[in-house]
Amino acid sequence: MNNILANYPALLVLNPECVANPNFELDNDKGYCRISSQQITLRCFPKDKYEYIRNFYFGEADGEYFCNPVAAMITDSKKDQKITIGYNLGDVLSIDGKNFKLEAAPNSNIKLVSVD
Repeated sequence: MNNILANYPALLVLNPECVANPNFELDNDKGYCRISSQQITLRCFPKDKYEYIRNFYFGEADGEYFCNPVAAMITDSKKDQKITIGYNLGDVLSIDGKNFKLEAAPNSNIKLVSVD
């Protein structure tokens, strides 16, 4: 098993099978919603030219769970390498102990489909 799925200067993407606790906790309370500080990197959408470059975070507001893209920025200043976990469309993961399937949504977004 390969523990590292992608290794870029700004991003290290780990295989979810090597992560001890793959449950994403919504550990950042914004007052109007809660979001996860741990991000994921999606392998690719159909017709993507590159793999493991789209980053997302999870959240919950008023009982609804969501997945939002993380904006990318090019800079010439040195930054620490960010560590994320790599997933594919169709994978099931746990957010706050609830299971969700990652499905494609319009405009290269992700929707979370509850799995019982």
